Formats: sequence, C-alpha cells, structure tokens
Amino acid sequence: MLASQYLTADWSMEKYVQNDINAALKNNDDSKLLRISSDNQVFKALKAQKNVIIHFRTDNQGSGDMAYFPATIGPKSKIYGVSIKINSVLHHRYTLEQIIDLSTVPN
Repeated sequence: MLASQYLTADWSMEKYVQNDINAALKNNDDSKLLRISSDNQVFKALKAQKNVIIHFRTDNQGSGDMAYFPATIGPKSKIYGVSIKINSVLHHRYTLEQIIDLSTVPN
C-alpha cells in the first residue's frame, strides 16, 4: 500500500492542481487566483479559461516538502512552473503555492 501511495503522488498532485484552479474559476475566486499567480500575466491567462486541464511535463523536480513541476495549462503549449507544498504524501494532501510563466524566467 505504501509504495502505491508514492507511485501515484505525481498523478494525485496533477489532479489536485487542476481541481483547485477549476474550483477557483467556478467560484470566481479572484483572490485565490491572484495568490497562486506569480504575476498579472499568469492571473489573466488562468482567468481567461473556463476549465483548465493540467499536464505535468516531467516527474517531481522538487525535494523535501516542496514539489515542482513544469506543466502545460490549458490548450496552449506555453510551459508554466507549478510549485506545490506537500502536506502529506500518504493522505494526498497538498497546497498549491505558485504558478509562474517559465518564459519570463531568465536562464
């Protein structure tokens, strides 16, 4: 059982992020969207969608209690960085910390 919890953690985090953003969109929770957006451009990109679909492009690139994934959000091929605080891997409890447009980050 324990091994399967860790094997499904990336998938679980992907679904968590997708559901969290979609709930904020459905509830018109602009404060939540602003809090997780690194800047106004990311906020507008999220807000412009009615329902987002998240696809993590790699496995977890973070460490410790922080997970980090490059991801596509929605139908465009733009890559975003998604930071997630891991509260409990075993119970699949996470907190979406930030979404950043990776094209704005200097190499």
